[in-house]
Amino acid sequence: MYGANQKNTWDMLTMTLWSLLFAVGLVPELAFHVLRKSAGVYSSTALVNSSAVITFGFAAFVVWFVYRNGLEPYSNRSDSRGKATQIGLIALLAFMDIQSRSGIFEVHTLLEIVLRLPSLDDWYLRFVVMLVALSKVGAWFFLYSLFFRYHVFGNRLAFMTIPSFFPSTWNKSEDDDSGPEMNAIDSDKQE
Repeated sequence: MYGANQKNTWDMLTMTLWSLLFAVGLVPELAFHVLRKSAGVYSSTALVNSSAVITFGFAAFVVWFVYRNGLEPYSNRSDSRGKATQIGLIALLAFMDIQSRSGIFEVHTLLEIVLRLPSLDDWYLRFVVMLVALSKVGAWFFLYSLFFRYHVFGNRLAFMTIPSFFPSTWNKSEDDDSGPEMNAIDSDKQE
């Protein structure tokens, strides 16, 4: 039976793997081009020529992970679906790639745009670039902190205790037999 704070020896190894995936997800366009160059694949022979594969692949994996962990005995399917969708939208923001027009690193990245920020004349463009960069990094840190709480602190309810953006998950229906209500979490915390 899952408790609110359980961890085992595999959690640290798993968190190390998640950290590697999150590092790649922070700069997917740079990681994509580095992997493609190191493998010796040219764009003319590549099956995929976009780093969006990393973005959508990581976001889909995170959604699946959150949904599967939300089906644990303490929550219901609709709550798990809502939290997984919410985390998926945040993951898309955290792992998105932003393309620019010219490359410092022979790759067009959000990092390059931020590095060229002082040379931009338009203050509105500077504001938009900083807003996008801070949103991406903020979403990335939020997701990383959830996974850190889940694995390092052993908080198995880390994904299910975040507030939901979706009003449909706020009101639990009485006839949903897909799992016990979230009140089971509160009763376990009081014991």
